[in-house]
Amino acid sequence: SHVGGVTHTLKECSYPPNFVAARDFIKKETEQKYPYAVRMMSDAAQCRFLLGVTLGLRPKSILELGTFTGSSCLWFAAGMRMIGVLI
Repeated sequence: SHVGGVTHTLKECSYPPNFVAARDFIKKETEQKYPYAVRMMSDAAQCRFLLGVTLGLRPKSILELGTFTGSSCLWFAAGMRMIGVLI
């Protein structure tokens, strides 16, 4: 993926630290409040996919209609931030 004049591999872009911390917080809170529903959260592969789609398509905006904890929205936001779109 080409971001800001620099080419990144998806592996290099997959885990922005502040987004990982936020996802870990959401996952821990979900496990405590809804132990049987935690499997509904986006897993690592899905998160990398969402980030990759965002980096690849370079959209000007994204409308994400979430239905659970917002963890997938974090990865869209990470991608938008990486391509220079103000969130």
